[in-house]
Amino acid sequence: MDPDLRKKAEKFPNRPGVYIFKDANGDPLYIGKAKNLRKRVLSYFNPNVPDKIKAMLKEAKQVDCVVVNSENEALLLEANMIFEEKPPYNTLLKETRVYPFIVIVDDTFPYLKLVREKSIAGEYFGPYSDIGFARELMDLSFKIFKIRSCSIRIDGGRRKVCLEYHLGRCSAPCAGKISREEYMKSIENLKRFLKGDIDEVLEKLRDDMKRMADLLEFEKAGAIRDMMNKILKLLKPQNIVLPDDRKMDVIHFEKGLGVVLKIRNGFMLGKMSYNFDGEISEFLEQLYCTGKLDTPDELIVNLDPSDPSARLLKNALGIFRIGPPKDEMENRILEMARMNWEEEFKMMEDVERTLRKLADLLRMDRTPRRIEGMDVSHTHGILTVSSVVVFEDGRPNKREYRRYRFDEIKVPNDFEVI
Repeated sequence: MDPDLRKKAEKFPNRPGVYIFKDANGDPLYIGKAKNLRKRVLSYFNPNVPDKIKAMLKEAKQVDCVVVNSENEALLLEANMIFEEKPPYNTLLKETRVYPFIVIVDDTFPYLKLVREKSIAGEYFGPYSDIGFARELMDLSFKIFKIRSCSIRIDGGRRKVCLEYHLGRCSAPCAGKISREEYMKSIENLKRFLKGDIDEVLEKLRDDMKRMADLLEFEKAGAIRDMMNKILKLLKPQNIVLPDDRKMDVIHFEKGLGVVLKIRNGFMLGKMSYNFDGEISEFLEQLYCTGKLDTPDELIVNLDPSDPSARLLKNALGIFRIGPPKDEMENRILEMARMNWEEEFKMMEDVERTLRKLADLLRMDRTPRRIEGMDVSHTHGILTVSSVVVFEDGRPNKREYRRYRFDEIKVPNDFEVI
């Protein structure tokens, strides 16, 4: 261990903040928060620290800190720094699958997009556990609110309307078919719809259906009726879990696996699952402080409200209530989360069993955590293309998929390509 680390820690202030242990290259090894920076960092040099900390200190060559005004600020800063830097000695939150979001992208005339990462400026809805559900929700949004799906720049010049306009799925702001004021009203209505407030939308569609029927436009009235039925099928009967409009997340966390049921306006809008090899308080911090999930008003979880981490999280995020169920209905929903956790855990165990079996078959001394598959194709030795797919912990990681071209290779040679 570098003796200069302790000397530097002794100069840290007795104030809240975030501390960062770094390697010789200046890359973060471990990031933590503290109510008292000096006291917390000096505790790492105690001889009785866990083996993981001892291993980290052997690699550490620098230790820095960021002073903040309060413990709440330290909590939020720590979570976001861990999310951005992904230090090797921090326990990181892992999604069991990559969940999609619907985003209303910031623009003079905002447009709608389905994404898997929060990398675009805009207002996000989700994540959605079912990609099919998200796509159907997008489809309905285009049909009802006629929001554009393209990202072309609208600069006042008139364009010809595209097929989406003729299909009744876009109001064609690019061609001046709608004013910005009217378009933004549609955006506000869309936001309410995506938040689960469907009653106003259904009422408007009923009025439109009646008007079409009065005009003897029965085909159009039938299309509106079908759209209403689709909304009800997609959002209402099987998903209603609460009789009121509470914004609530219900979580069961055990054995390194957390399942989150997302409830908005009485409807269950999705189920997400995450792997996290740490304490439940750390799990909640990485889940909400980084913006991975939008913050609910209530968080139903088996965590004592008087627990310091629960109080800190509540104050930092402005959550109205964090704690266990308080009535039979909340107990029922938490039990639903537990049952979903059981199913996810069984699947996780099946994957682990398969990976161990693969390790035995290949006579490996450890379980394969990352598997890469490659394929090479060419036309008589030219126009060579290779693709790579990646599986991590038995699941596809599509962010790591790659496709390569090899224009310089003129003869068939798969080994050279690999």
